Amino acid sequence: MLYLFLLFPRHILTIDCDCLYFPGGTSRDTADEEETKNLCLEVLNRLQRHEYGYVFANPVDTVELGLPDYFDVIKKPMDFGTIQKNIDRGSYHSFDAFKLDVQLTFDNAMEYNMATTPVHEMAKKLKKVFEADIKRLPSVPDVGVG
Repeated sequence: MLYLFLLFPRHILTIDCDCLYFPGGTSRDTADEEETKNLCLEVLNRLQRHEYGYVFANPVDTVELGLPDYFDVIKKPMDFGTIQKNIDRGSYHSFDAFKLDVQLTFDNAMEYNMATTPVHEMAKKLKKVFEADIKRLPSVPDVGVG
């Protein structure tokens, strides 16, 4: 474990460097990050190919769908297309960060749409598929911070 000491007037700040992410870090970090990215892509691709995947493929078009209150209810929109862009950009440095965004996609759909609506039911079912899917995955090392 590496510790970084920073001196400030009358204070010493200690930072545990194992929790920091350094772009272009060690080859182990790069390999772990690539493994995480590949696993995220694999899981996302299965969700996108699911029969309900099309519902969550793109950001909600509030104008086209006539949902003027959507952003009043949903404070952090999320969808598979945005998640795909985040993976491509290397924005997820842990599988848990990816998992949270996927869960947010479904949680948003279930929060905005009443339980009796098809979208709510699709989100609920696909979330169960996702949760079952990730239980079968090998453990993935977290790289840096999510």
